[in-house]
Amino acid sequence: LLRDFELSGLDAKEKTLREMAQATGQKFPQVKITVDVKENYKNMKEVLKDFPQLTENAMEAARRAGLKPNIRPIRGGTDGARLTFLGLPTPNLFTGGHNFHGKLEFNSVRGLEKSTETLIKLVQVFAEKGM
Repeated sequence: LLRDFELSGLDAKEKTLREMAQATGQKFPQVKITVDVKENYKNMKEVLKDFPQLTENAMEAARRAGLKPNIRPIRGGTDGARLTFLGLPTPNLFTGGHNFHGKLEFNSVRGLEKSTETLIKLVQVFAEKGM
């Protein structure tokens, strides 16, 4: 699984992986090593950059819900990344959760309430802008 914020970074990682496999194969010729790279998730930034209003509206909705928007880039691995490349640009919105994919992952009632309030505000923002 290779991930990077930029396509060039993915290419560099794939090159390194192939070089490592070749070097290992030369050191251990009795071992068969194959590298199979398949596209899984692309960086949705490639598509979302053409739809800045989506992120702008989400930030406005968060502000209206009394939150300070905090933008953190992600590489992919989300339903939104898959939907974005299927033609439905889908930036990630927060859910109020913390410590994702760890033993201490949690969400609070307040976080859930604020994420719900943000979604309601987001619908209002889109309705006001006629989108």
